[in-house]
Amino acid sequence: MEDDNEKERYFELSEDDLRELSLLNNALISIYLFVISDIIFYDSTINAIGNIVNKNDNQRIIAEVEAIESGYLELISKLILINVDISRYNHLYKKFINGKKEDLLKPEIDITIGDGFQILTYFFIVIGFVGTYKVNKIKNISIDDSKELSLLLLQLDGINIRFYADYLAYISILESMQLVYNKYKKEKNIRVNPDIPAIQSAICYFLSRVILANVAFTRYDELYKKYGKTQYKDLLQPNVSINVGNVFGVIGCIYILLGFIERYERNINGPVFGI
Repeated sequence: MEDDNEKERYFELSEDDLRELSLLNNALISIYLFVISDIIFYDSTINAIGNIVNKNDNQRIIAEVEAIESGYLELISKLILINVDISRYNHLYKKFINGKKEDLLKPEIDITIGDGFQILTYFFIVIGFVGTYKVNKIKNISIDDSKELSLLLLQLDGINIRFYADYLAYISILESMQLVYNKYKKEKNIRVNPDIPAIQSAICYFLSRVILANVAFTRYDELYKKYGKTQYKDLLQPNVSINVGNVFGVIGCIYILLGFIERYERNINGPVFGI
């Protein structure tokens, strides 16, 4: 009987609410892919550390391949998310009298721009990871082991923060779904506020990206000191691509964070998209 009631409630959902739930489901898929990519990137970093400690070239190759796999998954994840953002924005644009109240959509615009930058981030990072794999087939470009190990441990810290950001994003999406279902409940769950975990998640993603960018730029500086004035300087190009990606990543995180903060300050009561 309880299942029948659930089905009945589902079919009572409005067209707008069904659309929002569909978009939120896509956002969940995006988060799942991003978590998987983080796990692979974490394992890639562990293998890179193993290569330094054990001098095992096979672990280096595994680390590079896993980094590429992680980058592709991250890119796919963000492509799904930008589609959610654009679909949501287009619907709201039509809803707000075809743009006559377009200023109300400022948070959504910022979040969409931010996710657009995230696509550029992982596009360039994938190019960098693939380039690194190809370069190391020609010559193993590396820095001092102690410095490399220190950077990889810092990278693990960045990934750990990103795991927490993933968790908060997941909570925000679940609470957004709960907001939709709460419309059809007699007893409202007033404690549900997806804006709060969304902002917390955006802050964690920003901190993680700053750490990873610091790792990438520091490693490039060390590589340039070692190879910048040699015949191998052209082999540093993949690291430049990774740095460019990280710059886009920091910019994107700032846009997303500003969008969620503005949304919270305006007290927009509704599901959260774009995290």
